[in-house]
Amino acid sequence: MRRLVTLLFSTVLLLGAVLPGPEATRGQQANLQATPASGSTASPTVGDVLLRTTLGDGLPEAPSLVRLLRITLAPGAGVPMHSHPGPEMNLVEAGTLTVEVEGEAILTRADAAADVGATPAAVGQAFEMSAGEQITFLRETPFSLRNEGDEPVVLLSAVVLAAGEPRSPGLIWRDGTPAPDALEGVAFQVLGDGAAPTMPGGPATVTLERVELDDGESIPATAGPVMLSVVNGGFELVVRGGNVQVSRTAAPGPQPDAALGVQYRLQPGDAIYAPAGISEAPRPQGSDPLVLLRLSLSGTGTPTATPASGVEPGAIEVLANDASVMATATALAGGPAEEDAAATEESAALLEEGTTVLVNESGVRLRTEPSTEAEIVTDLDEGTLLRITGPAETGDDFVWYPVQVENDPDLTGYVVEDFLDLAEE
Repeated sequence: MRRLVTLLFSTVLLLGAVLPGPEATRGQQANLQATPASGSTASPTVGDVLLRTTLGDGLPEAPSLVRLLRITLAPGAGVPMHSHPGPEMNLVEAGTLTVEVEGEAILTRADAAADVGATPAAVGQAFEMSAGEQITFLRETPFSLRNEGDEPVVLLSAVVLAAGEPRSPGLIWRDGTPAPDALEGVAFQVLGDGAAPTMPGGPATVTLERVELDDGESIPATAGPVMLSVVNGGFELVVRGGNVQVSRTAAPGPQPDAALGVQYRLQPGDAIYAPAGISEAPRPQGSDPLVLLRLSLSGTGTPTATPASGVEPGAIEVLANDASVMATATALAGGPAEEDAAATEESAALLEEGTTVLVNESGVRLRTEPSTEAEIVTDLDEGTLLRITGPAETGDDFVWYPVQVENDPDLTGYVVEDFLDLAEE
């Protein structure tokens, strides 16, 4: 698994993240279908279906990357014509999106009749999509996205891309690398990453659901690869068995399996990925409401896997909702409680210049600037000692500290406060 994660970390590209994968071969795709959101249910076990797509030629073979993200295009912004060696599935959440396709894509209109459903997208001519509509771009299909309206366009996007050998670029610009300002006004928020050592085989279905859980309702079991991304609420968990990865919106990228028995805190934008599925996880009575995005993958054929992948369904224990998690989410939304403000002041007083801290998780990104889009200096291991070198700064709705690595003073940069604990004296 660690070799797979290293491979996936090697090249994280824009728009879906997209890691190098083997040269894709386009197969028979006539039976690709999509299910409109209007066919959803309200059961917490099933969830409200936001997007569902069936890929006739299946998913890329393992090892693969699975990524869920939100893309926002400001008025006048766009993404030039490009393609990926794997499918990209998009749901328009808000605004009017202008799309142009030069290959195979399947479009589902919000008002499509049940007997019509998804239809092939028009090739070579621009068309508009509105909120509630979805489109799947098949592997190697060139496409462009534009916002020609007066309001922001917001997309929920899922991508699945191969990461094995031999590798090819995860993103190919049709007309060459665009100018630095070509993507101005386009923002990408990663909602979850998964390093997938196994993938469903044969024709496959990708489903994205919104799952709302009230007090005491369990996180439902899912058979097969699944990603759970926190939308509202927050909780702490401990991995008790199987394979579970924890990814952070503040430090995107695939992660190795979480350590058993270690407590992890999740807040909005964080996610877990279980490559072999996850068992039901009861939540304690008194738990606050929790809203998740659930991205699940299923297939009808023999799964593909990396040699000796040996993945097992994940088992997690959900702890009582942590008030600090909820307070952090509120603060990011612009309305911290008085007690949270006091805690923030206390934290700021402790993490002053010269304070020694340690990294509390593995794979934490040290960046050149206080931004999730800044260049990565290195990935820090859990327990790495750092020294605070200046005051806290804010960026991308996070608090960052400038730091210096204790045992390698030449390594300097910024780390998100959530990943720092005071070192014991």
